[in-house]
Amino acid sequence: WVESELARGTKVSFIIPGGSRQPESAAAAPPAQPVQPAETVEGVEELRGKRILVVDDNELNRQIAVSLLRRAGAESVQAENGQQALDVLAGRQDIDVVLMDLQMPVMDGYEALRLIRANALWRHLPVLAVTASAMVQEHERCLAAGMNAVLTKPFYPATFYALLVPWVRRKMTGRMPDDRSSLVV
Repeated sequence: WVESELARGTKVSFIIPGGSRQPESAAAAPPAQPVQPAETVEGVEELRGKRILVVDDNELNRQIAVSLLRRAGAESVQAENGQQALDVLAGRQDIDVVLMDLQMPVMDGYEALRLIRANALWRHLPVLAVTASAMVQEHERCLAAGMNAVLTKPFYPATFYALLVPWVRRKMTGRMPDDRSSLVV
């Protein structure tokens, strides 16, 4: 179950069947830190009203991203694979940034990105890779393929917003974020 309190954080609890004895390490574990409110992240107000395309075949991952975007006042559009993402882009001209999972059925994120970059209308659209892989080689492959930045799952609000905000700014100004070290989070 989930207990959430505005500006304080969220507590997720669950029961694992199979016994009532709690391991000593779990009993001694410190309580979870509250989730950082969106308003405390520098520049997060720039996400308000922006339209972000969230592409992921995992419904829970989409829900988490959409929830974080909603908290910041951004609008979201969802797609379950690369082909659906292309269909959304073909029908809309108002997408500001794309959050693109890499491993999906039908069409993966790399193929979708290749087709996005091949289309003159979308060539400069910021596309941020979303991956569970923390491997440096995977992040380098994403950037070499043309992804603008890499966001590693699971999403932590502060890093999620910190990575997204510069690309919304870039879309608004047409300039690359000043700090290139923030391309991988």
